[in-house]
Amino acid sequence: MDTAGKGKRTTSKKDAEKLQCDAKNSMESGGAAGGGNGGHPNQNVNPGQEGSHQRLSKKQLYTLLSLWMEVFPNTETSDDPKKSDEIKINTVGLVVVENSKIIGLHRSSKNVHAGQVAILKHALRLQGCELYFSRKPCSTCLKMIINAGVKSVFYWPVDPEVSLCGQNTVKAEDDANAVEKLTSNSHTRVQILLLPVSDELQNFISNTSMRSIFRRKVGEQIEGEHNLRENFERLFLIADEQDHKSILGKIGLETIVSDHCFTILKSAMKKLIYLLADISSSVPELPNWGFYPTSSNNESSSTHQRDVARHCMVQAELLSYRTEDPKTKVGAVIWAKGKSHCAGTGNMYLVGCSYNGFVIGSEFADFPRTVTAKQRSAVNKYKYIIHAEQNALYFRSQDIKVEDEPMLFTTKCPCNDCVFLIQAAGIKEIYTDNSDAGSVQGEISFTEFPKLNDIKKYTWQRYDG
Repeated sequence: MDTAGKGKRTTSKKDAEKLQCDAKNSMESGGAAGGGNGGHPNQNVNPGQEGSHQRLSKKQLYTLLSLWMEVFPNTETSDDPKKSDEIKINTVGLVVVENSKIIGLHRSSKNVHAGQVAILKHALRLQGCELYFSRKPCSTCLKMIINAGVKSVFYWPVDPEVSLCGQNTVKAEDDANAVEKLTSNSHTRVQILLLPVSDELQNFISNTSMRSIFRRKVGEQIEGEHNLRENFERLFLIADEQDHKSILGKIGLETIVSDHCFTILKSAMKKLIYLLADISSSVPELPNWGFYPTSSNNESSSTHQRDVARHCMVQAELLSYRTEDPKTKVGAVIWAKGKSHCAGTGNMYLVGCSYNGFVIGSEFADFPRTVTAKQRSAVNKYKYIIHAEQNALYFRSQDIKVEDEPMLFTTKCPCNDCVFLIQAAGIKEIYTDNSDAGSVQGEISFTEFPKLNDIKKYTWQRYDG
């Protein structure tokens, strides 16, 4: 096995060089992108497709999803990091990408690490995959991941899975050294995610999140929201600069500890965290608001179920920021309830996810991007756009098993065409907003959604019971 030039100092130097290069490219490009990728969550933008519409890059999306999965609502008796033989184990979120498709969204549990969950859930399918971790995985996970033939491992550069914080970190440092030795002697690329955010993208997401359909329905000032970004900083960043530099040095990133590189890194990390905070605010966390049954005939929803529903809807909101539709952004996620409870997501597993978009391979000017009342049917976008629900069903990573009660989370009420597909696919529960239900908007009709009787519907509403 070729190990030349793969020591941790070489890796750290390359990361530092890439960090400065990415920061420069971000400032030059402004972060704008457009084009047809058919709603494929990992599809590259083809040359010549650049436009003025602001979108998350695919790696930004995977980074944010991995961080968001770290805080997936959990019913374990304690969500605090477990301690074993004086070693503290941090909770970790994970996104698995295979051949241009998200096939797994995972969270570690008290007893099983996120990397181990991926091995159990995907096994041989991991060969050639990319894994996006919210923290650097431990040596136990990494050796299994390498052995599975994973192509690349990306991680968020904070306190790793085996925590280096605290008084006695000798065993944690031993594990960090083992991770570096494994990295240096394998073909699996292990590196940090370096993703600068343009001011244009930051402002776009901040403004559109404030105008989300869920916030508009609440229609009131949300108390304590000004602290949301600070709360996310506490969750996903290391406040003390020297502590952060010390940890970076111990996980093989000593070159990035230099003041210039560290400033760039910290700024990029903070901007990404602000994106996540803003997007999560589009589905406000409020005591009297949530996804409740639309009919008294449906079973009531528990507090945990509503917390999970909100988390999954934020996943859909994150996906919606990959759309190239300049007017309407929609994201959709399908989860199901299996028999295994090894993961931090309980018995839930991802079936598929996507967003609305044009067909794969289309150029930016191939199809209309907007619609007006005066346009003829043949020259508006509705003939060419593929809806988020349709893409989520097509780009699914698992078969839909009716017995596993598949659940669809979508940021916009499904139209008539999507309702029929959802029924035919065997979806058992829909979580959405019903503001458009029963209406006809030009060529798009939402009249079938209220008629659904064989699917449980949970819609965003206030409940004072």
